[in-house]
Amino acid sequence: MMSAILDRDKLAKVLGVLGSAHAGEIAAAGRTAHLLIREAGTTWQEVLDNSALSPGLRVVPNNEALLRAKLRAVNVKLRHEIELLRALEKSPPEWRQPADEDEQIKLCVNWRAYLDDCEREFVISLLGNRRLGRNQAARLWEIVLKTRTIARRIGGIAAA
Repeated sequence: MMSAILDRDKLAKVLGVLGSAHAGEIAAAGRTAHLLIREAGTTWQEVLDNSALSPGLRVVPNNEALLRAKLRAVNVKLRHEIELLRALEKSPPEWRQPADEDEQIKLCVNWRAYLDDCEREFVISLLGNRRLGRNQAARLWEIVLKTRTIARRIGGIAAA
């Protein structure tokens, strides 16, 4: 047996139409509200008295879907942070001067734990790109220089 669901947001919107100046809209809103209650398998008394809700009725709280989406986004971000923290625990990758754009991209991907979110997403988006535009190439070079600066600070530059 599936539990009935009463969408309070929808019910509130329908009940808001009861203030209309048009009798037809008022009647339609009343019928629609009644149908929502009946389809949820409950009564007006139960809706107005939350403590009396029948066991099978599940009331959808306001913004439940929004809350779930926010929690998923936070979950993804936390998993990403864990991955980065694990990468930082390891010794840094060796830094060598890249010879071409492909090597620049690979270098930046290897050093992604040291990049901010925007830089990391940008570099990952370049994977598999055949040809970079002028602005992409310039942005990539800025990130390469940043990784070199970091490598110098932490001693990750390879001997030439």
